[in-house]
Amino acid sequence: MLFNSFEFIVFFATVFCGYYSPPFCTFQVQWLVLVSCVFYAWTNPLLLILLALSVLFNAIASFAVANVDSVTYRFRIVVVGVGVNLAILGFFKYAGLISHSLSLGDQSWLATIPLPIGISFYTFEGISLIVDTFREKKNPDLIEKVRSSGFYDHLQSTALFVTIFPHLIAGPILKANSFFPGITRKDYRNINWSGAISALISGYFFKTVVADNIAAQTNFLSFPYYKVMSLATSLTMLMGYSVQIFSDFAGYSLI
Repeated sequence: MLFNSFEFIVFFATVFCGYYSPPFCTFQVQWLVLVSCVFYAWTNPLLLILLALSVLFNAIASFAVANVDSVTYRFRIVVVGVGVNLAILGFFKYAGLISHSLSLGDQSWLATIPLPIGISFYTFEGISLIVDTFREKKNPDLIEKVRSSGFYDHLQSTALFVTIFPHLIAGPILKANSFFPGITRKDYRNINWSGAISALISGYFFKTVVADNIAAQTNFLSFPYYKVMSLATSLTMLMGYSVQIFSDFAGYSLI
């Protein structure tokens, strides 16, 4: 679901109205987790299984790190937690490369494993949560919030941190120590309308006007078009592609 699609406009309007409506005021976290799962599963619902397992694993690991007294055991949990996250990420990102290196062919089960969308972003956010709960002196607010809540509440907060739809697909990666203390009830009257509207206008300008229009031209960098380009044209295309990538990510982040 692209940010500049009609489906997203309808989706966002529904999310916004539901989030600030009186009946949902006490369920804002659950509401955002639910709609974020719908957003992520829009094209392939099966991908939710891996995302849910990632959320559950990182919630368990970070809760244990925050509540275990022994520094040695806490460090061991961190090592295991980070290692499992990186192993899962590496498996899905490099399954095709492993299959090719072992000469298993394009039809082997390794070669056919899909790359889950956004897996890099939510994996590193899981790592961020585990590491930040270990760094007790630098993140006292985060540690206090985790320790003062039960596991179910922490699981909800972790699910929101990992799945919240504005950054789930393409980042930017958030830090747990800055996100968790902000998980509080939000009120409609506290919205910074001028800042939000300004960011939306700037973001959609970068995304739809700059990035999408340049993309139609830089597409000629692909094979076989680049083979007949002059050096000056190639360099111009490369500069344009740099502007395109920057505008795309800047626009997405602003939105």
